[in-house]
Amino acid sequence: MCGADDELRVHHLDGRRENTEAENLVWMCRDCDQNVNTESEESTTWNNHAVVLPDEISAKIDREFIRLVCVCRRDLGWRPDKTRHYYPLVAVDGVFAVGRMTAEAFEERLVELGLR
Repeated sequence: MCGADDELRVHHLDGRRENTEAENLVWMCRDCDQNVNTESEESTTWNNHAVVLPDEISAKIDREFIRLVCVCRRDLGWRPDKTRHYYPLVAVDGVFAVGRMTAEAFEERLVELGLR
């Protein structure tokens, strides 16, 4: 993810080591693997919005967060927090994108994702 090619480890996206399905595994360097699941001490829940997502979509969200942790650490020297940084940005940018859709485009996208 960050481009390192030494000391690679297998990371389990769902956090369960017993789940060895290919979709649940990504290669990561030691530093990224140690940092990806560590939330900052400043994390607080501002609002609690429970969302049930299909496994495929949830995995995409997790994979992208892992990628961002790796590239932010490598390129910028800091680690984004999943609760304080990633989820709010995904929500805001998602709401923005959906807000620009017509009803037809909205329904088409739901069909593409297998949600309708």
